[in-house]
Amino acid sequence: MANSQIVTVETAKELGLLPEEFEKIKEHPLVGIEMLETIIYDVGENEYLQFAYDMVLSHHEKWDGSGYPRGIAGENIPLCARIMAVADAFEALVSKRCYKEACSYDQAFEIIKDSAGTHFDPVLVDAFLNRKEEKRGNVPRVCKNSRGKPSAFLCLLPFRPCR
Repeated sequence: MANSQIVTVETAKELGLLPEEFEKIKEHPLVGIEMLETIIYDVGENEYLQFAYDMVLSHHEKWDGSGYPRGIAGENIPLCARIMAVADAFEALVSKRCYKEACSYDQAFEIIKDSAGTHFDPVLVDAFLNRKEEKRGNVPRVCKNSRGKPSAFLCLLPFRPCR
């Protein structure tokens, strides 16, 4: 949500931003939370919005506690945010951006695998890697988003949510 208003962390590194600029960028989960709190106030609390809240706030937390914005670790990170972290990283790796070329799927899988236990929940990485054959070129419908593109998040789930 907040990424639409602020430069992504990957872009910040690539552009060589000053440390204080990078720290400002790391506040984007908090900007997203402010946006969600307005929505929650307008429509009321529900389970879906709580998942969204947890994902927005915690998707940059790392398994080893070195993430942001709160520096929480392990199972203290909500499960939905741990799933989103793997999916977000995979999607960022395999996508071409204005500041980088896309990695191959094999490179992206290797980077995710190497980050298990530090950046990502190792159990979720195992689940993700166990389904990687489904993600290579011939992605089943259940692993495609509404635009027909491969979706790492949907591939982590045994079912397709919301449809």
